[in-house]
Amino acid sequence: MIYSRLPVLFLGTITSEKYGAANAAIASTILRNIQEARNYGIQDIADMCNVSVSSISRFCTQIGLSGFAEFREILMNTDLSLEQQSFHEEPDERYQEYEENTVSAVREVSRSIDRETLNRLVSDIRQYDRIAVFGLLKAQAAAISLASDLMFCGKHVYSNVSFSEQIEYIKSSSRNDLILIFSYTGSYFEGVERSINQNQPRSRIWMISGGKQHPAFIKDVLGFESKLDQASHPYQLLYMATVIAQEYMYQDRNQ
Repeated sequence: MIYSRLPVLFLGTITSEKYGAANAAIASTILRNIQEARNYGIQDIADMCNVSVSSISRFCTQIGLSGFAEFREILMNTDLSLEQQSFHEEPDERYQEYEENTVSAVREVSRSIDRETLNRLVSDIRQYDRIAVFGLLKAQAAAISLASDLMFCGKHVYSNVSFSEQIEYIKSSSRNDLILIFSYTGSYFEGVERSINQNQPRSRIWMISGGKQHPAFIKDVLGFESKLDQASHPYQLLYMATVIAQEYMYQDRNQ
């Protein structure tokens, strides 16, 4: 996973709940005080967030964790860092390097897409009436981009930024559901794979990914070549979302 699990869970909670909601407020407070929180027990975390211990326990389970022990484990292993793309002193040279990194990343995807696999995915999108598209953090930007483009093509697609809501949707899906998952490294199910294996989804699941390792229950993958670095993310997934939508529109109008 290119990013730690904690920001995936916390930012998903913050962006999916109303402003000031209890869980969003707890997540925001912990993120603002993450260094201190590493040394705190559950009572200290509760005091810091100005809530009860039971509220912290409930928060942990509602964002998809087994409890405070798992929360503390991922908190201790969290690395909030951003890769620096350029070390040039001149701004123009830095901007040029940013641009070159982005263009190179998109070209890498364009040259490595398997056209036959892409056509199979687009055919599934045309065939299914119930479709959901998911992703985490920046990958969710690609999911929303595809959902938006398909909506303008007259195809309704469901999405949700909350990871726990995404997982519940997948668990409750049926053979009538098509689910598309944007996962840069292929690690979307990390931390919940056991739970998914116990409740094998019956839906058709596609993963759009630059990673080479995927859970056994993922049978369909639209892959692409990638350095799997932060500089290429999310531009490669956004490009994939654009290509899928454009090919859907072309096939829908010409076949």
